[in-house]
Amino acid sequence: MSWTNRERSSGPARWPIGTPIFWLNGKWVAAYRCQGLHYSPGGPLIISSTDDEGKTWSKPRAIRVPGCNPLGVVLDNGIAVLSYQRPGVFLTFCADGEGDLWGNDVTLVKAWRHQRNENSCCNGSFVVTGPDRFVYAYTKWDVPDPWGQPRQAVIAQEFVVSKK
Repeated sequence: MSWTNRERSSGPARWPIGTPIFWLNGKWVAAYRCQGLHYSPGGPLIISSTDDEGKTWSKPRAIRVPGCNPLGVVLDNGIAVLSYQRPGVFLTFCADGEGDLWGNDVTLVKAWRHQRNENSCCNGSFVVTGPDRFVYAYTKWDVPDPWGQPRQAVIAQEFVVSKK
């Protein structure tokens, strides 16, 4: 694969971090972190798409608030999975093949209103393990150690998803 920068998604320059999701039908959907003022975690998660290999992009739209460090994968069964974080860690799913309808969110690390980054470092990772399954690894900072003290931990959890 090669990459040529053809056009930016039409929106403010303060959407610096995104992840492309490539669909089987050739439509690309990109999820962006919409950065709030002074790197605040309160900005929405933005989606934009293209059906001409990035020459033009749809108007960005917010699908979740907050939404930081998005990361996505499309399974062989056609379901897209998108993680978003800070505060907290979440997964959301799309089975429409277009990236339009996201739902069935899963909370992996609960977000607290008074926290900014205290419960996770926001760096997750996907490994696809089958046509309908994946492992998602993420951090959680309040896992009890053998003495009951909260410690940082990396958690790897397998998920199986279907369109049922």
